[in-house]
Amino acid sequence: MKKARNKEFFFSIVKNIFCISYFDTNENKLINYHNFELPDNFENELNFEILIKFFSEKIKKIEKENSFFIESANILVDFETHLLSLSIKNLADKKISEEKDVRRLIKDAKQLITKSNSSETILHILINKYLFDKIEYLNFPENLSYSELILDLSFITLKNYRIKKTQDIFKNCDVMLNKFISYDYSKNFIKKGDINNCIAAKRINDGANPSEVKILSIIKKDQGFFEKLFNLIG
Repeated sequence: MKKARNKEFFFSIVKNIFCISYFDTNENKLINYHNFELPDNFENELNFEILIKFFSEKIKKIEKENSFFIESANILVDFETHLLSLSIKNLADKKISEEKDVRRLIKDAKQLITKSNSSETILHILINKYLFDKIEYLNFPENLSYSELILDLSFITLKNYRIKKTQDIFKNCDVMLNKFISYDYSKNFIKKGDINNCIAAKRINDGANPSEVKILSIIKKDQGFFEKLFNLIG
């Protein structure tokens, strides 16, 4: 078998179904997917070895049928998440709006959320609105003169132990998990005609929501404002 070139893998664990989907990265479309029913609810305290055996068998089955290895994947989960909100302010002498001001505020906000919620990991950061001198903007206004900037942010978080359990299981299946995506959040991006949940997850990962901060992503050439800005926040 060989490495899966020009393919991007998404797993999903939603409503007691494990789905393996793979996309053509050149044409940006779904190639195929496979659904398997879990032996029990994933969040139940099943024997760790039973879960490893189940996922390993299914992954190896797909690898054998397609003659490629699955080395890494993003994963969509319907585990319970939490929505946290925070507004953070920057005061300054009259100045012009710049990327670095937003970047610093988001970094500070992320640190505050992480510090006060140490048992959880941030999956998604959403910019709800910008307030420049008390005037609301839904999109970042470049080259705007201001004295006060307030960012209104939302954070979707997941318990650390759920992430670690999932990572450990797939690590034992020789698959590295890249990004965790919330199913409750991804439902907002489902379109008519989608044949499985991973399609909306891929839309999110590809930047379907321009107000989402990309926490984990590969820096690409010719990035737009949000990509350049948020890939620097880690």
